[in-house]
Amino acid sequence: MLDGIRKEKALSDEWNATVGRRAYAKLLLCRFVVEQDAEKGRKLLEEAKRAFKPEFMNRLDDVIVFHTLTKADMGQIVHLEVEKVKSRLKYKDVEISLTAAATDFLIEKGYDPQFGARPLRRAVEKYLQDPLAEEILRGNIKPSETIEITVGDGKLWVGGQTANDVDALEYIRAHTPLALGFVMAMTAVVLFLLLGSVVLPLKALLMNLLSIAGSFGALVWIFQEGHLRHLLRFEPGPIEPSLPVLLFCTVFGLSMDYEVLLLSRIQEEYLRSRDNTHSVAEGLEKTAGLITSAAAIMVAVFAAFSLATVVVVKAMGLGMALAVALDATLVRVLIVPATMRLFGDLNWWAPAPLSRWYAARRGGRPLIH
Repeated sequence: MLDGIRKEKALSDEWNATVGRRAYAKLLLCRFVVEQDAEKGRKLLEEAKRAFKPEFMNRLDDVIVFHTLTKADMGQIVHLEVEKVKSRLKYKDVEISLTAAATDFLIEKGYDPQFGARPLRRAVEKYLQDPLAEEILRGNIKPSETIEITVGDGKLWVGGQTANDVDALEYIRAHTPLALGFVMAMTAVVLFLLLGSVVLPLKALLMNLLSIAGSFGALVWIFQEGHLRHLLRFEPGPIEPSLPVLLFCTVFGLSMDYEVLLLSRIQEEYLRSRDNTHSVAEGLEKTAGLITSAAAIMVAVFAAFSLATVVVVKAMGLGMALAVALDATLVRVLIVPATMRLFGDLNWWAPAPLSRWYAARRGGRPLIH
């Protein structure tokens, strides 16, 4: 700046207008490398006096020496900028708090010894204000919520209950297919080892999915849409993200118990008589009472959970009760025997290598030969 003034023989303002004779000016002696000290300021002023005429120097009413911002100075600037963001969030009734790591992150991203505090303001806008605005627009931040801002992997992370819910939902969504696939695959393998058929395990999986789907539909109708809320004393709302996965794994195991009871008895009769129709009727007659009694006990136990005040516990108990009731009545006693009657001897089919392996394992002949 000094060189520019010396060459132009005039002092200009930010609009490149020359400062008039009667105007006062402040000469800003900027230093960014060394720390501030009085001796350096004196030397800079002496240099200015040697470079300019006395009449020019007489027009200076102040000399300001800029010094390198310390970490404490930058922390104060970040604090002031964050306070501005907080004031803007008041209309949303949202509060934010920064961890020490987040403050250090903003200082690191905004530190520029040449331009002072301006990059810090831009860093707050880029890494804090803009991401918060995006989360608000997406509905991920709700009113009356306190958001904790921390840092991880070189990015600022939004904390708080809503952020935790979003992360949990994404985790469940990413890992649910693997969990469901494992449960269904292991079930199919165990049923094949028991029955020697590939048709019956697949049909059992479909029947289980049918009863679970009915339970899920009932849960949405009751807890999400709010039906029976006065009877069960709860406020309707979204289903807890982890509830469907827990229900699926639990109900799948319970339903498979009844399936094993029914199919194992039908298989025993089929191995004796080789008559599929008679075997289905005999197996249903021998196990229907046992399945119904066991299901009634389970429904009574699970239905007691609906008396809880915690909505998740209430929904879990009611969901299991409905699934077991549907499975033991409509599915196991009606749909499963009907489909087995329609499939006939095809119920006991398996590919030839698997059929021979199963027959050799149990020391008998293949189920279908």
